[in-house]
Amino acid sequence: MKSTELMIGNWVKIKGNYGKTLKITTIDDTYNSINYFDGDAEGELTLQLNEIEPIPITPEILEKNGIKWFCTEPSGRKTYCCNEPVVQCTYIPNSGWLINVGACGSIKVRFVEISKIQYVHELQHAFRLCGIEKEIVL
Repeated sequence: MKSTELMIGNWVKIKGNYGKTLKITTIDDTYNSINYFDGDAEGELTLQLNEIEPIPITPEILEKNGIKWFCTEPSGRKTYCCNEPVVQCTYIPNSGWLINVGACGSIKVRFVEISKIQYVHELQHAFRLCGIEKEIVL
């Protein structure tokens, strides 16, 4: 991963340690590293960027965050929706996730289409760009 792909607060995981996820607290471009808080170690730890990897978006992660299954099309596309914030996530087989994030107006919902994404940190970026202050739960 590159430091330019990340923001403070992004969720990533440690390579090879499939159960260990971490939330970035600092990004250091000079040393190509990130810091994160580790409750087990009782403090902030550092990892090199080549020691972390993105977390793939899964239906389970969407559902933990209130984005529920809505329908499955014959083509295999699966759509998940949420009303607050207004989010529509469509899984396109062999392609990734298409994310539509809405802003509620007085009469209608305006959607901002975020092209295909695959990872949790990209979903976090989409929310931030649309002004949605939602903490992602893993």
